[in-house]
Amino acid sequence: MGGCAPCGAKVSVFGFHLAPIDLRQSSVRARRNRRRATAAPPASEPGYEALDEGKRVALLARELAGPRPLRSPHLGYSPRVERELEITAAATRANHRLGAQAVSKYVISH
Repeated sequence: MGGCAPCGAKVSVFGFHLAPIDLRQSSVRARRNRRRATAAPPASEPGYEALDEGKRVALLARELAGPRPLRSPHLGYSPRVERELEITAAATRANHRLGAQAVSKYVISH
């Protein structure tokens, strides 16, 4: 706490708490990146784009809960997809280090 005695006292009394962060992304960008990340099982799923929202959510939830990694270390991705994957990897690292509430939501809007 870098020399701020009042700050250090407050932290020792109340604890150090972080405000949770939500990741947000436009659905247009998410869809574009999903198509480019061809190794991601939901993107390679036949007819994924034609599914209604409920079925897409169910498919994504099933993939996220499964043991198979969504990113292949054996494939190359475009710089844009790499940036998006790094954002989610950073969120994962934050959750491992700080707890599951550090980054608790990934909102895809529009």
